[in-house]
Amino acid sequence: MNYDEEISSHHAKIIPFLNQLNAQIISVDDFFNLSIQHFDGERKKGVVKFFSDGKGFGFIEREKEEDLHVSKKNITEIIKEGDKVEFLIGKGKKGPEARQVRKI
Repeated sequence: MNYDEEISSHHAKIIPFLNQLNAQIISVDDFFNLSIQHFDGERKKGVVKFFSDGKGFGFIEREKEEDLHVSKKNITEIIKEGDKVEFLIGKGKKGPEARQVRKI
């Protein structure tokens, strides 16, 4: 099993557990800033409105809600404008952001 498959396998086991417990996870952002990520427990769906791999961020359009910021570090595969995605919502430095984003 290669590294990506192993990580994917671990995510498949961990995500349902986190969703069930409405998890709060401690993570280190940018190697120095300690923050608490709070996931609301339910994967949301949206469409990639804009994403720049070069800039390392983009936005996900959600029906009847504000667009959501997504950082390159929070995607599990390459995404582009128009892709349908699902994600968790976590607390970022400037407000809510998409986490664990993957295409559907």
